[in-house]
Amino acid sequence: MKTKSDSSFILHPSSLPMRPYALRSTPHALPGGMSLLEVLIAMGVLTLGLLGILSVIPLAQYSLRETNKSDAAITCGRSALSEIKIRRLADFRWWYWQGGNWATGETYANQAASLLSHPVILDPLGFTKLNAAATALGRNNPDLLGGDPGVANGYLYRYTLASVFNNRATAMAITPVQAIFDWRDDLAFQPPQSKDERPTVFTSGLNYDGNYSWFATLMPSTEDTATGGGLTVLPVGSRRIFDVSTVVCYKRDFSVDADACPVGEWTANVSSVAGFGYGGGTIGLGAASFAPYLTNSGGTDAALPEQATLRENNWVMLWARNAAGEYCSHWYRVINADLESTTPTATLEGPDWDATRWPTSAANPIRMWVVKGVIGVYNSRIELDADSIFGGQQ
Repeated sequence: MKTKSDSSFILHPSSLPMRPYALRSTPHALPGGMSLLEVLIAMGVLTLGLLGILSVIPLAQYSLRETNKSDAAITCGRSALSEIKIRRLADFRWWYWQGGNWATGETYANQAASLLSHPVILDPLGFTKLNAAATALGRNNPDLLGGDPGVANGYLYRYTLASVFNNRATAMAITPVQAIFDWRDDLAFQPPQSKDERPTVFTSGLNYDGNYSWFATLMPSTEDTATGGGLTVLPVGSRRIFDVSTVVCYKRDFSVDADACPVGEWTANVSSVAGFGYGGGTIGLGAASFAPYLTNSGGTDAALPEQATLRENNWVMLWARNAAGEYCSHWYRVINADLESTTPTATLEGPDWDATRWPTSAANPIRMWVVKGVIGVYNSRIELDADSIFGGQQ
């Protein structure tokens, strides 16, 4: 039998006496500061970020300039097509070239007799300015593009405009030429001298920068020049339809070297079209295929000219004449080029090329014309009309 003293019980903790150490509060640890190493790492990361931002600024400025050039080229190209249509520049009675001062002795009568079925390079600015630069050296005019005069139709003339319509006695002077072929929408502004002033357009002299210019290449359409299917080649005076390319240039170089060869352009012969055809492709340029321009003695320079450079986004014109006397001409954009190799090549993008119909050979080579500063080429088909004012094209 249990007694009262034998009963068990549990004490509640609150009934226990408080110990002295329980009255003390546990101190909190103070936060530590950044070490010198952490500060240096943070500064390094921040510096790298700022340098990355600064490196983007020149790239953005370059991209902005290229965008502005592209926009200006589009506007200039469209304006040039309108000029050709409105001024009837595809009418052969406007055309003028310097005949007879090369070994070929070419004249307008000879050109007209050959029905003028080849491409026409309408480049009054190049004709006039290069002519003046060559004349200053006592040399002949560099108006004959590419090739050996001994090869039939292996060359092209650079045309300008006659001073008077249907009167090819004299070439148009530089002032009216600039009024047509300089693009004048790149206005020149007087920078403000203080924050309270606004930019103003120059009112004296040229009120445009003159960075943009254009020329055109005209190719008689196959409708006018086809000989198959019972059709005959129309005489030059009856030509109506032309495939026109307006070529826009930025800061084009019109200077010449000591031999009166243009510094800003060159020509070459295409040695291979094995990889060329649909949408362009790769062409070969033989080591001895370069003939920048005829010399004044009528010979050729077979060495690679110093001005011969070809880079991505450059533009080139190819033209050819096959054994049947048919011509072909197109502009292409350069995708890649290697002129330093022993077998120079260039990869081009553009219209289809019928390599079967226009192959390249020693007798009838495909020729390439390169003009530095070309930033855009715009193609259109123009059909000349006949009305009571112009009285047809006979």
